[in-house]
Amino acid sequence: MDTKKSPIFAGIMLIGLGILAFTGWWWPGIMLVIGTALGVDKIMQGKVKEAIGLFLLFLAIPAAVFIFSNSIISPTIFVPVLLVGIGFLVIARSLLNKAQS
Repeated sequence: MDTKKSPIFAGIMLIGLGILAFTGWWWPGIMLVIGTALGVDKIMQGKVKEAIGLFLLFLAIPAAVFIFSNSIISPTIFVPVLLVGIGFLVIARSLLNKAQS
């Protein structure tokens, strides 16, 4: 497992941190910056599926904070729907991986 990050990762992190310092949106903005940097790093390694998954995972955190802080959806509805959706995704991914083997 290669844990060394590319210069592009560092550049995206620095740009992201600069934008966060300018906007003051540290939380949960830092999660979006990390997800973007990791995603681009994975794309540069040719791991597009992994990049998309990482980016979506890190994008989910700011999205959830926005949804709950603006009371668009009640957490009592959102959390169960989210868990069911993730469950379906896990099952679908498992079936797709098994079919490809």
